[in-house]
Amino acid sequence: MNIKSREWVRIPLLTLAPFVLSGCLSSLPEIPSVGSGAKSQDAESSQTGTAGNLDMGLAALFQENYIEARSLLAPVAEAGNAEAQYHLGTMFQFGQGVAQDYRQAAEWYRRAAEQGNIFAQTDLGSLYSEDRPGLARDDILAAEWTQRAAEQGNRIAQYNLGLFYANGRGVPQNDTLAVEWYRRAAEQGDPSAQLNLGAMYASGRGEPQNYAQAAEWYTLAANQGDHIAQKNLGLMYLSGDGVPKNEALAYTWFRRSADQGNMTSLLEVGLAHYYGRGVDQDKATAAEWFKRAAAKGSDGAQYNLGLMYTNGEGVLQDYAQAVRFYRSAAEQGNTNALNNLGGAYREGKGVPQNSVLAYALYNLAAARGNELAAGNRRQLLSQMTPAQVQEGQRLAAGWREGQPLPRHTRL
Repeated sequence: MNIKSREWVRIPLLTLAPFVLSGCLSSLPEIPSVGSGAKSQDAESSQTGTAGNLDMGLAALFQENYIEARSLLAPVAEAGNAEAQYHLGTMFQFGQGVAQDYRQAAEWYRRAAEQGNIFAQTDLGSLYSEDRPGLARDDILAAEWTQRAAEQGNRIAQYNLGLFYANGRGVPQNDTLAVEWYRRAAEQGDPSAQLNLGAMYASGRGEPQNYAQAAEWYTLAANQGDHIAQKNLGLMYLSGDGVPKNEALAYTWFRRSADQGNMTSLLEVGLAHYYGRGVDQDKATAAEWFKRAAAKGSDGAQYNLGLMYTNGEGVLQDYAQAVRFYRSAAEQGNTNALNNLGGAYREGKGVPQNSVLAYALYNLAAARGNELAAGNRRQLLSQMTPAQVQEGQRLAAGWREGQPLPRHTRL
């Protein structure tokens, strides 16, 4: 079979990271020094007992003895201690020593947040950022509490507030303010904020497009192990955008990201081995990396494996395997895979010959802008009967991306 398309796939640079919770346990409080001024014996005993229960409750929480932690922290929280209220909120949020209850978590966070507890403000904002059982999403409340914590300097809240402004959730969409809050968090070393700030520079959102600045922020996040930043940095070294083009460095960053399971980087490492970019050319090794990316759902890797099995590159020639990988990619809407799967049916390689299915697949690829498929369809059309054409059109009209492709016809 004469395969006409060898287009390899790359994913764009911009990737935003999700909301995060602070998930932070406060440090155990210090024992206060003796101060001046007279206190009643009862008041001193009460405060000493409260502080003791808080200390012991936090110690139990650190040791994951949640039942004991709750029994010690609950009365302290009821007495108005913000730190105890915050930790009781986390226990309800994550079901630690109590039945998971988001409404109760929000209530305890609110009590602590209203006293200025920065962790409670942060986590209350995150809690309201999506629908949860018993607690409806409320973007306005989420943004309000997040802003309070961000203004106190909490880097997670600053990052989350950047997300709110970038996406217009709870606040008017404003890329300039998104950049400002990402920057505040990034300057405190938050890797997700560094990633997103890099993405804003790369795409020209909130700041003039500046690939050099994007690369600087990606590098900071990548050095902290962020696999998306590592992937983005690899793409920049591959293209020479914002950094000197360097295929060896591109491979290094793709490999670090791929070792964490990043699908795009798995594909890119395969491409590097296939073409010998920054590493010795080895098509058998390329196929192994493509298989790892394909298993994660990369239509580009699936399509590439289809080509390699068709041509016997790096693997033994196997038309049935080629068809299997083409089909996986085609069912995700990959037009080159649709075209090549059509070619397999047209020539009967890896599947029984079937001009109707070939026509339907060419039709689907052509409708999505694939010119090779349009030409193949025209050539096939002269060999088909009107009934076959009509059946092929019916099959194509009934298919949607993500669905299994037809394997049989009515004829």
